[in-house]
Amino acid sequence: MVSCAGTPWRGIPRGDEVNFSFVIDNNFLRLPSITIDGRSGLYLFGSALPRSVIDTEFAGTHGQERHVLALDQRDSLDFDPAMLAIRPAADAILGADLWGDRAVTIDYHDQLITLQRNGVQT
Repeated sequence: MVSCAGTPWRGIPRGDEVNFSFVIDNNFLRLPSITIDGRSGLYLFGSALPRSVIDTEFAGTHGQERHVLALDQRDSLDFDPAMLAIRPAADAILGADLWGDRAVTIDYHDQLITLQRNGVQT
């Protein structure tokens, strides 16, 4: 997780969920509000994809295996995606490996995806 030191919300307790926006683009859920390794790009929500994928050209020659997906200024997830040539379709497709056992709710009306922090409650 990203540090909150020096931010306006420092000391404010975290809620049980995090929200991030999406835009419907050619029937895909595009995620303009997130970054990967601090970079904006064409990121797609791919809940049916078992493992996330980053385009090899987009990833460049950084040689890193682990990447950081920042959902907002407070919340991030580390992940180890597959590397494939998927451009120009997308820079990354974010799959089920990122969401794990967390419940994900897609609100099409408000164009928000809600991720439960504590996983699915039974």
